[in-house]
Amino acid sequence: MKFEKIQSGFFFGFLGVATILFFWLVSNLSFSIFWAIFFTIVFYPLYEKILKKTKNKKNLSAALTTVIIFISISIPLTLTSYVVIDQIPKINKTLLDKKELNSIFQELPFKSEIDKVLIKNNIQPEEIQENISKSIKTNLKSISTKIIDISQNIFSIVMNLFLMLYIIFFGLRDGKQYLLRLSKILPLGDKTERRLFKKFSSIVRSIFKGTLIVSTIQGLLAGMLLFFAGFKAILIWTMVLIISAMIPAVGVGLILVPIAIFLFVKGSIGLAIMILVGLLFISLVDNILRPYLIGHETEIPDMLITISILAGLSLWGVTGLVIGPVIAGFFLTMWHLFEEKYNDNLDNNE
Repeated sequence: MKFEKIQSGFFFGFLGVATILFFWLVSNLSFSIFWAIFFTIVFYPLYEKILKKTKNKKNLSAALTTVIIFISISIPLTLTSYVVIDQIPKINKTLLDKKELNSIFQELPFKSEIDKVLIKNNIQPEEIQENISKSIKTNLKSISTKIIDISQNIFSIVMNLFLMLYIIFFGLRDGKQYLLRLSKILPLGDKTERRLFKKFSSIVRSIFKGTLIVSTIQGLLAGMLLFFAGFKAILIWTMVLIISAMIPAVGVGLILVPIAIFLFVKGSIGLAIMILVGLLFISLVDNILRPYLIGHETEIPDMLITISILAGLSLWGVTGLVIGPVIAGFFLTMWHLFEEKYNDNLDNNE
């Protein structure tokens, strides 16, 4: 008995070391693996539909679904690349120009009133303006450096994209087999594991449909609104609006409301009203599309989404907009299963 315990101890020790070493080995590819799993879960129902059409030809169905995923990814990536390569350097040039910056400061709402308050408190407006200019220049240089780094790592980006698509293909084709093997290994019980996979998959799809799709539509509509209002660099505005649309409760209003106030103060009352009316219409999009796309069963509370998005942004940048809610979804799934599994025991404690 003692020798068997020693054997088991050594076995699980080596198993733990092997697992840690493997995760350390693939840690640099973690984002590619995450996105591969994410898109596999999201597009798996489409794969099943194609599988029926192709009369259970798994390789062909997985290949067709992977191509669809590639096209879905390449369009926003191409637009983002265009903004980064073409638009941001132009904005840098404008903001780094001293005359342009001065003209921007002069057009700020309540500029004269703010200057009077600062002077009364022995603060020179010129010094604040100079400090803001320096901060803008420093941040822009940092962004430009990152852009150069990205452009120089094209090979790495292409390799990670290829790896992601490679994992997606096999995930679609052999996903059910992987889940069966995993369910045998995990000691949670087959029924609990099936419910876990089903619940987590539905939450991931709801994040994709309810957050990414709805936010993209709202961001595009808000971008069109600013385009008709005469704003420049509209692609960058649209990207910012899509990101802000992902934050529940505030959404695109986080950007559009300050813009409307700025236009109102400048005397462009008609444009300000147009922005606010457009905001009301865009807000309705969420109320119409979200229930249609995901229903109500798999929704994550708005507060949890907001916290997970902001936390994800701070940890992983733009990728965190999806990673954060996915982790929150997994957290919520586990606690729902805990509540269902131990409901009788919890009731007896009252």
